[in-house]
Amino acid sequence: MKKERLQVLIDTEDRKNPYTDEALAKKLSISRGETTLLRQKLKIPDSRERRKPILCETIRQILESNPGISKRGVTGQLQQMGFSVSRFTIEQLLSNALYSMEEIKSAVSSPNIGTDVESGGKEFISTAFDNLIGQKGSLFPIIEQAKAAILYPPKGLHTLLLGATGVGKSDLAEAMYRFAVDSGRLNIKAPFVVFNCADYADNPQLLLSQLCGHMKGAFTGAERSKEGLIEKADGGILFLDEVHRLPPEGQEILFYLIDKGKFRRMGETESLRQVAVMLIMATTEVQSAALLATFRRRVPMVIELPSLQERPLQERLALIHYFLKHEAQRTGNSLNIDADALKSLLLYDCSSNIGQLSADIQVACARGFLNLITSGSKTLYITVSNLPAHARRGLLKLQHQRDKIEKLRITSCEILPGKENMVYVDELYSVPREIYSYIEEQYGKLSMQGVSQEEINRIIGSELEAKLWKWIKRANDSPEPIVKADLYKVVDKAIVDIVEAMIEKAADILIRPSEQIVVGLSIHLTETLKRIKQNKRIINPHLEKTKYEYAREFAIAREMAECFLGQTGVRLPEEEIGFITLYLTMYCRQDADGRVGILVLSHGHVAAGMAEVANRLLGANHAKAVEMSLDESSETALERTIEIVMQINEGKGVLLLVDMGSLANFGSQITAITGIPIRSVGPVYTMMVIEAVRRALLPDTELDELAEMLGQPYLSAENLSTELLQNDVSFNKSKSAILTICITGKGAAMQLQKEVERQIGRQQGQIEIICMGLADRQTFANEVRKIMKTHSIKAVVGTLDPGLPGVPFITVDQIVKGKIASILQCAPSRRTTVAEVIQEELIFYPNPEWSKPQVIDLLTQSLLSRDLVKPEFATDVVKRELIGVPILSLRVAIPHGEDPRYVNQTSVALAIFPEAIPWGENYRVNVVCLFAAATDGRELVQELGGKLTNDEIVDCLIEARTPAEAKRILVQGENK
Repeated sequence: MKKERLQVLIDTEDRKNPYTDEALAKKLSISRGETTLLRQKLKIPDSRERRKPILCETIRQILESNPGISKRGVTGQLQQMGFSVSRFTIEQLLSNALYSMEEIKSAVSSPNIGTDVESGGKEFISTAFDNLIGQKGSLFPIIEQAKAAILYPPKGLHTLLLGATGVGKSDLAEAMYRFAVDSGRLNIKAPFVVFNCADYADNPQLLLSQLCGHMKGAFTGAERSKEGLIEKADGGILFLDEVHRLPPEGQEILFYLIDKGKFRRMGETESLRQVAVMLIMATTEVQSAALLATFRRRVPMVIELPSLQERPLQERLALIHYFLKHEAQRTGNSLNIDADALKSLLLYDCSSNIGQLSADIQVACARGFLNLITSGSKTLYITVSNLPAHARRGLLKLQHQRDKIEKLRITSCEILPGKENMVYVDELYSVPREIYSYIEEQYGKLSMQGVSQEEINRIIGSELEAKLWKWIKRANDSPEPIVKADLYKVVDKAIVDIVEAMIEKAADILIRPSEQIVVGLSIHLTETLKRIKQNKRIINPHLEKTKYEYAREFAIAREMAECFLGQTGVRLPEEEIGFITLYLTMYCRQDADGRVGILVLSHGHVAAGMAEVANRLLGANHAKAVEMSLDESSETALERTIEIVMQINEGKGVLLLVDMGSLANFGSQITAITGIPIRSVGPVYTMMVIEAVRRALLPDTELDELAEMLGQPYLSAENLSTELLQNDVSFNKSKSAILTICITGKGAAMQLQKEVERQIGRQQGQIEIICMGLADRQTFANEVRKIMKTHSIKAVVGTLDPGLPGVPFITVDQIVKGKIASILQCAPSRRTTVAEVIQEELIFYPNPEWSKPQVIDLLTQSLLSRDLVKPEFATDVVKRELIGVPILSLRVAIPHGEDPRYVNQTSVALAIFPEAIPWGENYRVNVVCLFAAATDGRELVQELGGKLTNDEIVDCLIEARTPAEAKRILVQGENK
């Protein structure tokens, strides 16, 4: 009855969107497994194979009528015709070796595609292996071996499958059985018997009974004779999973069966039973370690399956796609997964292979489903935070795999329940469309921070140029040609025609293909027209620089604007002409000879996280990292650093961003050994790495320029304070001064000068307010040196902290809140010491049963309750933990935030555990030190970090039983 109902459903289904086994199972009210077996018995292909003929025929017709159409265009036409397919499906289909753009045209008419040839010369069609992801990739040679094992005369070859847990041995064995049926090697009713030898490994007698059967009275409890699995598999295939769990006597039975095709039941002594059984066996163990030599020699075909780590990322993405689709169908909800979560799943260490990948995706979907229920949303959202902790670590590997990931063009994707495939969010046209909103957003943020107009123009202008250059590079590197039919879906055809006419006026200066600039300008000018019609202001922070530095291109852009006026009747403002100039300069620019390399060096597990954050935020793979382990010698670390430097040097040298200690001396040594120009800047922190990478990606950036710019905040630590001490400059002066600082010394610095004068009031005659700029490092150092000969500097106020020793830095935010007077009253004449920052009330001995989040919450709340940090600090700490667990040593964890704006005062909170507690999945720690570092706290953090890497100090700290004792150990460096 079920077979008839299934046949009716198949006969009446929509050929463009056939029923999946899951859908058929629901309609028949049976399990999916039973549905699959029924379908196979009826020799009905799966839904993809049933749709393939009509899909291929339709694609062939589309390609014949429009030979230049893109994959995106093919997908759109298919969807209009009623096919529920995504571009991802079509990309896979057209990228497959079997269905390339040229070969797809003959996919329907050619009789040889998808066929195999039996040993007798008879052709047959089999879809047995089509559901195995990677069938045309990493699994292709394996499938060829499997086919050979089935077809080898007279009755095939017994086969041993090797591979780690979860690589798909069972799936391959089942596919081999289906192939044997398709080829006619086995009867359609031939049995496929599965037995896991591990199920009875602890009871060898029962195991052999299950395998061979037994005679009545063969052992206690054998009240009647029973056939075994070997007899049940007669005429078919017996699949023995975990065959290495068979005892030696069981293996001997199998090799006799392989040799003679005969066996005995347990308790049977006189007669032998004849069977025709093909054995497929699977093991996770190395052959020589688990199986008898006499048994191994009798298995002619050995097939080893690759681990998930060894397979291409494209196949892993397809597996992720498959599992996500399954979860969407199970929950009945739309499922949206962001790009970072996809990248994590692609890159994390999946030790149990495909099985673990499936389980981890289920966990992520379960967490997302919980959020869906509580929020009332109809879409199940999956982000990095939904992934298991070990899966989130995949993002830390992104810097080493970014080139491969970029080729996959990973973006957020959505799966609809009941649909076949993912729908990827296309970002190809996003940047030109978002230029105005980007400028408005950045302009508002910087204005709120008190940044001067001049600085706003410089910052936004540089970032806008980098953003456009990145978009152009991505468009040029795209494997798909830009097709006008696709562009017309985004902008009006008339605009495209006008832009093409405009581009003709710039033909003499353009060195790049004009298709990309047509796309960019068409979308951009579409948005321009909208703003003009809505009377919205057009802001171009780059205008003055553009007119001055690109006078030739600006003149051509004016001619293009006149062409636009003639075609549309709309006169473009000068700001818009500046934007057109910017596009022209991008396409006139020759590729740079190279970029400044960025290498982050640190003690412990810090550098990789910083580099990864910078690369992720900027969409690059430019920053590299070297982490010096606590027990590693400087010589070994130097050798590793030299190796990386030689790899990343593009001809402009390499900038080392270092934390402290011996790493700061690597630069001169590397230059002496390799001849590569090196500059070192430090101490490093995440925002510095981000800024270094951002500027290094700009084509005109030079090594010395970049080092000077980044080195400005650190004059005190490395140069300035030393020079002042050598010159014996006294800090006890009759005059006092407050420095107001910005990059130029004119914009924000002058505004801050007026506000400081207003707030200090009567003290104004006693304190001189001096404006200074940080743009020229040497000039700034000289000016400070002169001032400190005659003045005692009470404070520095501004947008950037120059890090003057013993001088408090006051942020713009603190000035706006009117806090300068109180800060000056309590401002120390020297930097804060460890003794001052370690407070007994911030040292805790929590319950050892507490979890990591509980401990972090205790420490952050203790700082928050004393107004040492802002509420945003807690979120900042959690974000840093998601990137990777900050561990200073095997026994010390150092959770911390990244943004000093959320820290009111440099402070530390400690949790001490006499017995180590779990910290993340891979660590156990005794000391948890939460750092809250303000802009002036770098040196103190380094000093305290040095103490916490001292094994003797940590030993004493763990033995301390009171906060007072713990503080004394950290302050004195020993237990007295």
